[in-house]
Amino acid sequence: AEELRLFADNVPAMTVSWDENLRCRFANKVFAKFFGLAVVDLIGKHVREVLGDDVYREIEGHLAKALQGHPVTYQRCGTLRNGEVHYLEVRLLPHFGEQGKVLGCFSVTTDITEHKLAAQRSQHLAHHDSLTGLPNPLLFRDRLNQAIGLARRNSSQIALLYLDLDRFKPVNDVLGHAAGDELLTAVATRIRQEVRESDTVARVGGDEFTVILPDVARREDAETVAGKIRAALAAPFELGGKKQSVGIGSSIGIALYPADGGDADALVKAADAAMYRTKQAGATAALASRAA
Repeated sequence: AEELRLFADNVPAMTVSWDENLRCRFANKVFAKFFGLAVVDLIGKHVREVLGDDVYREIEGHLAKALQGHPVTYQRCGTLRNGEVHYLEVRLLPHFGEQGKVLGCFSVTTDITEHKLAAQRSQHLAHHDSLTGLPNPLLFRDRLNQAIGLARRNSSQIALLYLDLDRFKPVNDVLGHAAGDELLTAVATRIRQEVRESDTVARVGGDEFTVILPDVARREDAETVAGKIRAALAAPFELGGKKQSVGIGSSIGIALYPADGGDADALVKAADAAMYRTKQAGATAALASRAA
């Protein structure tokens, strides 16, 4: 028993043994510490007393399966007394006695928080622009397809704004790439401030951005949003700790689903073409719309 205790207390996993009535027979120090208890205080307690009613309701099916003789692995979130949330992977192993009778189960719990967070960071980086934090072209396409699918089911409209910055290249050429990066980050912030939480703002190129506006009633509504964005980007940007004031503009093209395109490719092509018409028309043309 002493050797088992020494071994169990020196492994990083949380280990506990539950009897056939789900009362604690043994727990190591790591398990006790996680729940802010002493090992002696756990012995004899029912799993519901140790983990709480909410957690017990969440996992009682897994425990029942283990007591039927089946190994179980599941993941859940555990909250410490200080409010910290940890991701846990739990393995339940049936404890067999003579003639195959199930005497309870062993629980081996691993804290996989770092692994989960690393995976989430990796997933975020794969789908977001590293400079602005906006969705990248990959996530933009996914969001656009989702928005079109929802609009198709609901017989509604969505609008796509395709935005290209005017006079961005001189900022990069004269003030350097650091200033250009600072400007792009500020542009992203201003665009987000002019749209709803449900709208998607993405960076799809060096100085090109898109905005997906779901559930748009009229083309004029999309034009209103585009006008607000254009006005926000027309105000001077203070770069380099406000040492340099920079003025840029933007050209915005608008396309509506389903009027201007029945799928993502057609909609992007229509909005891009509308944006180039705006740019070619010069500063006097604020917006271009696909429908004419």
